[in-house]
Amino acid sequence: MLSVDAAGNLYPCTRFAQYSLRDKETWTIGNIHDGIDKNKLRPFLTLDRTTQSPQKCIECEVASGCAWCQGENFDAAQTHTVFERATAICLMHKARVRANNYYWNKLYRKLELEDLREQYEANKRIVKPETC
Repeated sequence: MLSVDAAGNLYPCTRFAQYSLRDKETWTIGNIHDGIDKNKLRPFLTLDRTTQSPQKCIECEVASGCAWCQGENFDAAQTHTVFERATAICLMHKARVRANNYYWNKLYRKLELEDLREQYEANKRIVKPETC
């Protein structure tokens, strides 16, 4: 999500601008006069869950649905990198996933008891995941 500040600096996302960061310097990828510096943009082109995650995240049973923010990863990292995943929300995310599973399973059991599960499954909206 390309962002521009009032001075014309370009950022990969608003989270890399100074007002969004806690202890890091900004990460600009260019400006409106000179365009985007492809060398500064290069690290972002290789980012995915595998390149950012420690082994515990790759092996985690809920990590495939885990949201990760490159700006937060950068801000929380010990060094000046986007390849170090922030894991501060892991326990909360796992608890949320388990709670969702518990309540959805409870709903499904109730619908089965009322012979409504097949009708529910046939009529539920198909939700397409949004891409960033």
